Amino acid sequence: MTDFLFELGTAELPASSIPSLAEALQKNLEQAFQQTGITFKGAQSFATPRRLSVFFSQVAEEQPPQSVERLGPRIDAAYDREHQPTMACLGFAQSCGVAVSALTMVDTPKGSRVACQVTQPGRATLAALPELIQQAVARLSIAKPMRWGTHPDAFLRPIQWVVALFGKTVVDVAVFGKQATRETRGHRFHHPKPLNIPDARDYVTVLFSYGHVIGDFHKRRDKIKTALRQIETQSPEPLRVEVDEALLDEVTGLVEWPVPLCGTFDTRFLAVPPEVLITSIKTHQKCFPIWNSAKHQLEPRFVVIANLQSKDPKAVIAGNEKVIHARLSDALFFFEKDLATPLSAHRESLKTVIFQKSLGSLWDKTERLAALAIQLAPHFGIEPQDATQAAQLSKCDLRTLVVGEFPELQGIMGDYYARLSGEATSAVAIALKEQYWPRFSQDALPNTSLGKILALADRLDTLMGIFGIGLLPSGDKDPFALRRAALGVVRLLLDQPDLSLQTLLSWAYAGYQQQGVSLSNATVLTDVENFVLERLKYFMLERGTEPAVFAAVAAIHPASLGDFEKRLAAVQRFQQLPVAAALAAAHKRVNNLLKKQTDHSYQRVQATYFQHPAEQHLFSEIETQKKQVETAYRAGHYTEALTHLALLKPTVDAFFDEVMVMVEDPQIRNNRLALLADLQHLFMQVADLSELNIP
Repeated sequence: MTDFLFELGTAELPASSIPSLAEALQKNLEQAFQQTGITFKGAQSFATPRRLSVFFSQVAEEQPPQSVERLGPRIDAAYDREHQPTMACLGFAQSCGVAVSALTMVDTPKGSRVACQVTQPGRATLAALPELIQQAVARLSIAKPMRWGTHPDAFLRPIQWVVALFGKTVVDVAVFGKQATRETRGHRFHHPKPLNIPDARDYVTVLFSYGHVIGDFHKRRDKIKTALRQIETQSPEPLRVEVDEALLDEVTGLVEWPVPLCGTFDTRFLAVPPEVLITSIKTHQKCFPIWNSAKHQLEPRFVVIANLQSKDPKAVIAGNEKVIHARLSDALFFFEKDLATPLSAHRESLKTVIFQKSLGSLWDKTERLAALAIQLAPHFGIEPQDATQAAQLSKCDLRTLVVGEFPELQGIMGDYYARLSGEATSAVAIALKEQYWPRFSQDALPNTSLGKILALADRLDTLMGIFGIGLLPSGDKDPFALRRAALGVVRLLLDQPDLSLQTLLSWAYAGYQQQGVSLSNATVLTDVENFVLERLKYFMLERGTEPAVFAAVAAIHPASLGDFEKRLAAVQRFQQLPVAAALAAAHKRVNNLLKKQTDHSYQRVQATYFQHPAEQHLFSEIETQKKQVETAYRAGHYTEALTHLALLKPTVDAFFDEVMVMVEDPQIRNNRLALLADLQHLFMQVADLSELNIP
């Protein structure tokens, strides 16, 4: 057993691509080993800004013997008319080292041929590695590859060195025109000269001890996170370093030897909203802001992760402070400039900003949002004038300097500017921020009713408009984030059982009609409804709802998503009842009988046509339970309604055991079908129980 190391040395890689590329390289090599039968004990990937590498421990030194089917000449060339082997057949058998009698016949696209199963000795792993390495690298998926020099192949960044070691032996392979050696590179500043790796197993030690490189991405990330926590614990003040996980990943991808350093900035910048300062510090300098936990205020301090152990850390800190000072000076200038203009003054300029060329400007969109918000307001207990103002101001902050510099602060700055200008109530200001919630699947929902109205109106308008002009998402392409918008609608409506999805979509559609906007998609209302329901399905399945349960409720088309969720919960509980399987089976039987009928003249039950006590008994039970079921149904007590249905099981069983439905007499047959139609109607009050698959 021998260890194996493969390393691609590169120019600086994009931080966001580093861990996924290293993991993909490891996976490709693992699959290559498994396909060729080369065993190994373990594998680990390493990733830094300048290298992608994989280490395999205890790799077998050769492949196991391979059983291979060799094809010989065609049957008509292998045997003569007397069925005697020809020279071609004898020569093939001899080349395989077997007698003619050991040959078999196989059918191929080119006709029947003689064949022989031969066992080939496994190749030495060292000899197989060059091909496996090249295949693994070629299979890497690169979003934006680049070419360099005269080499025809492309990669994410230029390859500067290649290391490939099988134990102490250099693998004879060239990748992207670079011949593999045993020489890696250490840290760009701490050890810029080549580093010799004696054995593959020495890789981590050589990199760390001599090269000043922590190759393991996750260990490097943990080291940074631990250092940030130490800054908190070692401070005499109650400090909290804001650790954004995405930023932590990015910083980890930017450094090979992380060293945390603390810097400061001028306190006058604290006059700017903390979200602006934090965004600037994170986005421009990749630094971590510091909060005072006791005061719940942003401190004029930050942590930068340097990529070296500097002899003069003060100079490194001063350099970062200088850049942050310049960035925050810009932010302060933008903020003060924005404050000179009331938020509502930007509304007129929205007419010059296109929402979508076929759907009008942002001003047009805010007018549609205002109309939608007014219709939604009574359902949320909101005054129409507040809903109108929130909608009309909703996109004004997009014209401010701060949001122009930091688009991710849209809504947040609208909240600040509306408050500071004094032109909106606190509720309206908060709604301007909450209109973008939820921003992703697990994000928080708006806390306020006005925020929910604005968030719902915005998403409904976007879905209706974009679907209306036929720009539907396809595959992984969703430029207007319609899937996210639909999921937002789902989550917002689940708490509103009185809001009909179809009604909301008709309101959104009317908004475009009132503005004279032509929506070319004739089926837009149905398309958007189905799209939202599909998002509801995925959302519920992720939360543990069974597909059959969802199908059972979807079959009766509940008006609101909140009502849909209540029915799902009731059916889930119903499935646990001992009688559930029998009732679901009975419902399927009833459905199957009624589907086959084209004559629906049986739709009224007449007791005079009863010929069997089981008919009368079922009729009486249906009438009794109908009152209970419908009372519970109207009150929204779906679990109670299904519990009453469960009481029908003995009567339904007796009916099917004792009564033949499809008799020759049409009046008796139609009367029995009418009885089953009443039973079906009762079953369908909450869900289509026939959709359930209960063992």
